[in-house]
Amino acid sequence: MWPWGRGGDLCQLGDSPTPRPRVPLSPRCHLTNPCPFSLPAQTAFLVGTTQLLVEPPWAPAVLWDRVTLTCWGSGIGGAITWYKDRRRWGQEGRDSFTVTESGTYQCHRSGSGFSPPVMVSNDSLVLQVPARALLEGDAVTLRCRRRGDWPLNSVSFYRDGKRLVTLRNGTELPLPPLQLQHSGNFSCEDRVGISEQLRSAPVSVTVQELFTVPVLEGPPALPEGSPLNLSCLSTPSPLRPPAPLLYSFYRDGELVGGPQRSPQLLVPAVGVSHSGNYSCEVRSEGGGRAEEQRPARRHGAHARGQCHHHPRSPGTPGALR
Repeated sequence: MWPWGRGGDLCQLGDSPTPRPRVPLSPRCHLTNPCPFSLPAQTAFLVGTTQLLVEPPWAPAVLWDRVTLTCWGSGIGGAITWYKDRRRWGQEGRDSFTVTESGTYQCHRSGSGFSPPVMVSNDSLVLQVPARALLEGDAVTLRCRRRGDWPLNSVSFYRDGKRLVTLRNGTELPLPPLQLQHSGNFSCEDRVGISEQLRSAPVSVTVQELFTVPVLEGPPALPEGSPLNLSCLSTPSPLRPPAPLLYSFYRDGELVGGPQRSPQLLVPAVGVSHSGNYSCEVRSEGGGRAEEQRPARRHGAHARGQCHHHPRSPGTPGALR
């Protein structure tokens, strides 16, 4: 069983969700400063950015893989400047090259700026994750490798210093579909002797939202008999091509609208029967990728709002609050 809990987000009607931290990018990483993975191919379609694409697409890259780096930027042309370990480096003008030295690489492209850093390691033991943005629902495999692909004996995987599993045979660990709380610092360890272990540098993995926590919005007050329009607002992640979203609306936990592509719920005329607590829920249609579909009540996809209807008393108009 995975030592990871489950959670949920609730927000009051009209409140803004708390921003979630994005991937910290640092040009230097070592044992006390975990190396964050880069965001290459899946972010390449973002307008106005420079990306450093890695082949093979693993992070950190390892020197014995014959790694190719490609500087990609929006627009046509533009001068390219390369940096290694924060210093200008001698691959001027080339948009790609094969790495022959370990270190932390960046490129700068006029018109779109600096790329995120990419680390190429030559450590004795390395834990690798896919070199792409990791979003909720993704299926991801971690792998542990010795320099030069020397055989491993008994491999243990760790998250935030706590052991997840030990493999007697095998060097790869498939993770369950990712959730936001799965973020952490991952590492691996190989037993190289009776009482000696070799531990990799930690790799910081940040799982990002597939789409933002929805906010349920509606008018503060309405007279009885007026139409009610509730809006369920959520934004897909820019780190993936946008997929259609499905919206569901609930009153006191019972489905009253959807699933539907429209983010709005229209009540033609409010009455006593419409009193209750309203909430909305968002999931993706999947676009052929089941791991990107967000199950009902999934963490980060549920917002709750208080919408109470007060029946009209003599001389007092009704209101929906």
